[in-house]
This record gives sequence, structure tokens and C-alpha cells, in this order.
Amino acid sequence: MLVNLDNGVSINPDYVVITEWIEGEMPLDGHYRLLKITMSTGAIHHVDASKRGSRAHLIALKIQKFHRDQEGLFE
Repeated sequence: MLVNLDNGVSINPDYVVITEWIEGEMPLDGHYRLLKITMSTGAIHHVDASKRGSRAHLIALKIQKFHRDQEGLFE
């Protein structure tokens, strides 16, 4: 299973180590929010979540669901 990011990159959720939400203020643009995805290879992907209609929440849910389903296999 691959998860497609907004920038055209597809990632395998099996290699995702950490997902985290990053929020902050910018002097000119106001507020920003990113989904940071860290892979086991050391690669880091950012998905902009501050835009209206962003798929960042759906991407995070797909990754979490994949890991929950994988945990169920080992019980």
C-alpha cells in the first residue's frame, strides 16, 4: 500500500517512523501548520495543512490506520 502526498510523492507507510504536527506563526503570512513525516531512511516529508482543502489529515489517518492494522496482525 502506498500513500500519495500532495507533492506527487508516494510513500510506503511501513517505513514511516514518526508523524507530527508542526504549527507556528510567520511574520508576513500569519499562521502555518505542517504534517511532518519522518521515514526510517531519514527522509523527511512535509505536507502543508494550512491551505483550505488540504489532504494532510487524510494522509495522517491513512498512515495511522495502516499501523493499527499491522499491530493487529501480531496479537
